[in-house]
Amino acid sequence: MVQTLSETLASAIDHHRAGRFDSAETMYREILRQQPDHVDAIHLLGLIAHQVGRQQAALEYLTRAATLRPDVPELQTDLATAHLASGNAAEAASRCRRAVALRPDFAEAHCTLGNALSAGGELDEAAAHCRHAVSLRPENAEMQFCLANVLKRQGRLDEAVQCYQQVLEQQPDHVGALNNLANLYLDQGQIELAAQTYRRALAVRPDSADLFCHLGNALHRQRKTDQAIECYRQALGLQPDCVEALGNLAAVLKESGALDEAETYCRRAWTLRPESIEPGNNLGLVLEAQGRLDEAAECYRLLGARCPEEPLWALRAAALCPTVFEDTEQWDAYRQRVLDALNHFDQRDYRPRPEELVAAACYPPFQLQFDREDVRPIKEAFARRFEKTFAAGPAPEGSGQSRPRVGVVVTSGHEDVFLRTLGSVLRRIDTERFEIMLLTQAGGARRLQESLGRDEIRAVVLPDSFPRIVEVVRQSRCDVLYHWEIGTDPINYFLAHCRLAPVQCTSIGMQATSGIGAVDYYLSSRLAEPDDAEDHYSERLLTADTLLTFRKRNTVPAGAKTREQFGFDPTDHLYVCPQHPGKLHPDFDPILAEILRRDPRGKVVLTVALESGVGRGLHERYERTMPDTVDRVVLLPRLARPDYLGLVATADVLLDPPYFDGMNTTYDAFSLNQPIVTRPGRFRRGRYTAACYRKMGLEHHIARDTADYIDRAVRLGTDPDARHTAQATLRRASPALFQDESAVRAYEEMFVEMLENGPREN
Repeated sequence: MVQTLSETLASAIDHHRAGRFDSAETMYREILRQQPDHVDAIHLLGLIAHQVGRQQAALEYLTRAATLRPDVPELQTDLATAHLASGNAAEAASRCRRAVALRPDFAEAHCTLGNALSAGGELDEAAAHCRHAVSLRPENAEMQFCLANVLKRQGRLDEAVQCYQQVLEQQPDHVGALNNLANLYLDQGQIELAAQTYRRALAVRPDSADLFCHLGNALHRQRKTDQAIECYRQALGLQPDCVEALGNLAAVLKESGALDEAETYCRRAWTLRPESIEPGNNLGLVLEAQGRLDEAAECYRLLGARCPEEPLWALRAAALCPTVFEDTEQWDAYRQRVLDALNHFDQRDYRPRPEELVAAACYPPFQLQFDREDVRPIKEAFARRFEKTFAAGPAPEGSGQSRPRVGVVVTSGHEDVFLRTLGSVLRRIDTERFEIMLLTQAGGARRLQESLGRDEIRAVVLPDSFPRIVEVVRQSRCDVLYHWEIGTDPINYFLAHCRLAPVQCTSIGMQATSGIGAVDYYLSSRLAEPDDAEDHYSERLLTADTLLTFRKRNTVPAGAKTREQFGFDPTDHLYVCPQHPGKLHPDFDPILAEILRRDPRGKVVLTVALESGVGRGLHERYERTMPDTVDRVVLLPRLARPDYLGLVATADVLLDPPYFDGMNTTYDAFSLNQPIVTRPGRFRRGRYTAACYRKMGLEHHIARDTADYIDRAVRLGTDPDARHTAQATLRRASPALFQDESAVRAYEEMFVEMLENGPREN
């Protein structure tokens, strides 16, 4: 029996609703063959094209339908949806306005108009239309979902959370709401809640690579590394070309030390998305970590070649700093190369956006502080190149309250060292005198608060986007912003440029000047600074009579490795230098060689793995500079903290490098009453151990010069009586270093002084 057009249409709609698009499309076309202007068939063909992703065909069909029936608001709204999917938000909004004019109470038109306005950045009007849509159709979960998305874009995060929760009350398996709600929880630092919500979404959509990737991000922030890696691998099992999963897996593997595998995933990601900055940057970072700086520089040059008018990546390539230098001449050449690159950059009329600087990580290299020369000129040269980018911000406002608000910036990954250095100070600071606020990124906030154990110290979670970080810090309205570290990552470096409080200061997180004009004060100790110290800082130098940290003694945990378990003979004399390999300046080589020549049973023990690129480079240098003793230089891999403390305890003597000594390692050694041989350098970064000796009243334990340094080391290494005497002296004197309440009071007085004096004059 021959079907009528209406019967064919009804049958086609049934197929359409069942998802049998091919058969439905065939029937719609048959209707058009018989009646070319059949609006319903044209309309429904447009919807199928939209649903299967053929947006150009969808636009053609829906435009034709809306032209034939311009008075139907549904046609205008569906056409608007197609324009929005094609990226034309302005035309989508125009079509929705026609639909609303035809039917003012048409909720779908208001909702789609809200989406179009949101895409065009008109967020206030977008929210108004979405709210109106919800008022017209309060039972419709999609209306609530659209409103929640706009609220999220407005930064009204608490309202967005409530709105997503309302969506889930109506439709518990709404994957979009679960995913977006989890993203918000993650952004607010509620990481466990985020992980739970991602898992709820995965229960609905177990085939979603994106959801596995997002859950991996939450687990990574919880430091559940193995589980995060497994999530990323599951994402790639579902979608092998998921660039986000490839990049995130590479980042976690890099942090875990699996650099070769991380490199493989970075290269895959960049091959899949060669036009993208992030995969190339990630590959460069992995190559840097491997010590393959020439290849890393080539990555950055390739990134720069895509935008030759933007010289950031060329500067990044030029500033790549080796961890291990072959000799002092290479240091001198490096310093000049960086200055030349900065001068060339300065000749360009170029003002990058802050987020571009953060993405390019174009800031002074961490290893720069290990130079034997004054780093202030290079630090200031870097900062001057970017002053124009940050100069136009509004003047910061303080809290306006009688109890000054002090904000402390702690960026992601630096929580452990922050707690070791300043945690006990914040546990004791007078919070009736100062309001203390931690400004930290998701993953660190809860841990910092739990460790400090003070409810009155509030943590503000910083979002991921740099412009949003700036806005959140500005809105915190601190009177003093304490940038504890400046230059250990691009966020804490460029954030300090932004002038986000009336007074900004920095201190011992980076033991050298920031070079940044917007940072007013550097907080230090008279015990550590040389007579000409003020010349070394771009900031105004404030010094206390004590060391600015409150430390508790460490003990060697049960189960830590013994001398024998490290593979040393009981008769070996162990000269241990457990420092970052960048501190092992070439000028240290002849000192180590002479110690080993004078002590045939001596072994120098360094904590850098021979298998790493840095370790290989260091060993090759020793083969050139001290070939007769290199066989008694032992390179140990990175140690877990218990074993590291076991190594310090089993040492016969600890050695400080000449230009950058210890701080945390110094307290670790003196906790165990282990002597350290040190010779003060020209700058604060090479004078901290000497400052500790001064604090203990043991200045006579400080070496006068290189010859005296070698004599002291060999005497302590070879003479058990001399070593035992030094240990006994430290046992009596070292209590002066620990649990020092005067350090807490010194911070309080420095905060008062900075508030009274205001920002420094430039």
